[in-house]
Amino acid sequence: MLMNLRSASLRLFTAWLLGCCAAPIAAQTIGDELFAHGFETDLSIQTDRVELETSSLEALQGLLGGPGGSGVQVLITYIGKGRRVDSDAFEAPLGGTPPSSTGNNIDGFSAFNPNTGNEFRIQITRSDLGTIGSETTRARRDAGAGPMGGPVPPTDPDSPIPGVINKAWSNNSDNRVRYSSLGVGTTTWPWRAIAEFSNRCSGTLVGPRHVVTAAHCIYNRVTNTWSSNFNVTPGRAGGNWNYGRSLVPSAGFTWYFTPWQWRLANPAGGEGQYDVGILILPNRLGDLTG
Repeated sequence: MLMNLRSASLRLFTAWLLGCCAAPIAAQTIGDELFAHGFETDLSIQTDRVELETSSLEALQGLLGGPGGSGVQVLITYIGKGRRVDSDAFEAPLGGTPPSSTGNNIDGFSAFNPNTGNEFRIQITRSDLGTIGSETTRARRDAGAGPMGGPVPPTDPDSPIPGVINKAWSNNSDNRVRYSSLGVGTTTWPWRAIAEFSNRCSGTLVGPRHVVTAAHCIYNRVTNTWSSNFNVTPGRAGGNWNYGRSLVPSAGFTWYFTPWQWRLANPAGGEGQYDVGILILPNRLGDLTG
């Protein structure tokens, strides 16, 4: 899943969302739809926009330096407010249908807040993506991490084995291998960082609150809905777990991010290469799992 996404986009996607990146940016919200959908009276839209702008600025400054750096530009556009379909899903904004193309020089991400139903598009030029990707590699922020953020133990018997096909639970297809009995939760790293979703998906903690998952686990292309009201439980074995669980959404900073192309009806190159997402949990479960 991850290897099929363009490397520059994925590097930005992960580094920026983990809050570890970049330089002075110009973040703004534009568009006629913004005002047509009650922007002036809905304070949640402004609050969400500020959150995205602030986190983008902090992330870029962390990677590329403070004022006077590379001047990476980020454009944040309000798309619309999703309509709650039921307790488990938001319908994506009806007036915010993604365009047929993202252009030749700009890439972007969909950002959705399941607490407010607000959806935004975050855009950045591909040349700036290349700059961020190069710096991410130079700083080794795309390298593997060990149990609590340190290096991966070279002799750890539970470290992933090169060349071995990863197992997963996705789209109701389960080919995972059990690493503990059902009587106790999984406690060995890195398996304890793998989380079960109660919406019949799974993901992996890559930060204190950041979970890498499939885009289809958080946005359904067929029904045009964002998932809501599900638990994320790391290290689960049957009815047992050791590291808590997070209800999405609940009180606290919660966001979904997917490549913008995942929202397109027929993205160039096929939809599979964009089937990756990052979920920001309201709770810091990764502080316990590593």
